[in-house]
Amino acid sequence: MGPAVIAAFLYLRIMVSMWLQEPANDLANDPALRVPIASGLAIGCTVAFTLVIGLFPERLLDTARDLAQFASRSFGPQLAARGRN
Repeated sequence: MGPAVIAAFLYLRIMVSMWLQEPANDLANDPALRVPIASGLAIGCTVAFTLVIGLFPERLLDTARDLAQFASRSFGPQLAARGRN
């Protein structure tokens, strides 16, 4: 129980400092924190892809199943022939 109490204290202290204390200065307008356009676009595309795959996984699974069937039909006989030699 001791380590759990210590861990809870450490994590709660971080959460209190993040959400309940006023910031020391105004970081929202700091130019050093601005994200470049290319990075923002990459992050946005990644988030969109993750959401689409998370909400509609059956499309990805169907595509993967179709590709596996195609690969086994196309390359299966060649691989089986190699295994016999």
